[in-house]
Amino acid sequence: MKWGRITFANRAIERNFFNAGDTAQIFAVDIIYKEMQLHQDDIINIPIDEIRTYQGEKVILPIAGYFQYESRNPVFPASNDIIPIFLSLHCTAKQYLKHKKFWKNFEPIGCRDESTMQAMRKNGCDAYLLGCITSLFPRRDFVPETPHVFLVDVHPKAVHYVPEHIMQSAEYTTQDIPIDRNLPKQQIADIIQEKTKNIYSRYYNEATLIITSRLHVAVPCMAMGIPVIVVKDGFDKRFGWLEKFLPLYTPDQYDVINWDPQPVELEEHKKLLLHNAVSLLKRKACMHDLQYLHNFLMDRKRKELRTSFLVSGYQWLAQYSPQLAAFIRYKVLKPLSISARTDSQKK
Repeated sequence: MKWGRITFANRAIERNFFNAGDTAQIFAVDIIYKEMQLHQDDIINIPIDEIRTYQGEKVILPIAGYFQYESRNPVFPASNDIIPIFLSLHCTAKQYLKHKKFWKNFEPIGCRDESTMQAMRKNGCDAYLLGCITSLFPRRDFVPETPHVFLVDVHPKAVHYVPEHIMQSAEYTTQDIPIDRNLPKQQIADIIQEKTKNIYSRYYNEATLIITSRLHVAVPCMAMGIPVIVVKDGFDKRFGWLEKFLPLYTPDQYDVINWDPQPVELEEHKKLLLHNAVSLLKRKACMHDLQYLHNFLMDRKRKELRTSFLVSGYQWLAQYSPQLAAFIRYKVLKPLSISARTDSQKK
């Protein structure tokens, strides 16, 4: 029996870029494996597009991330040689949900967001809201001496409200990293790992404040003990559970943003999440513990969350033409919603 890690090289090749947030979730799996004291020789990588077709030694595969249906490379149901353990799943596609027997066979389903949890329960599955496993990133024990603010995929509309004293130490950056699709697949996989590691290492070592529209910047940075401000034109339901810990600022609230947030105390939550993750992977899940974490995240103040028409259209198109969807994302959606400027564009 082997233990698996999902890799994303093929997805990056199709789109000409990779989202560092995808790999961040795999780093969180590594944290869980370290807690379980697994030997490195027992861990293998499974490309995301081979989850359905893998043949070989049985693999226990933690599933964490955003699983959008793509007609050319469907992921679920998983191969019979894979035992999927759902730790932090976002999946609401009808094309996947229709495989009811598959989901029932591998319940309980740990869900990253409420929409997935509700879809799974409606499907007759035992499902719980657990949030994102990047909440497990380790907390740093220092504060950088030099102010350094990262503006990660922040729309200029929000930047307009950032106080001048914060802007003086700000750096614009993005989580979408271009790749050379002509490189060998394994080299692309290695580049993705290394660049993602460098991105989060910079946040860990340098950031005194993070301002972002990205879920997988906000959550791991919050876990690392970095003050975080989350701003976005509109938040869809993937972000809902995060309200338990951080305000979600939309344009109507930009004038009341707290520009001096404190780090979130997350250590007790991490212990409970890690305990549940390990128990799920050992197939000894305690329903009481899962329900406790679920109730904790469900008990929060809520704002209206919705997916915009443009984003819904992009998600539908990505099912059938990922390359065209990626082009539209860069040329249309990003300028309209989460456009990031580089330092060369700073004024």
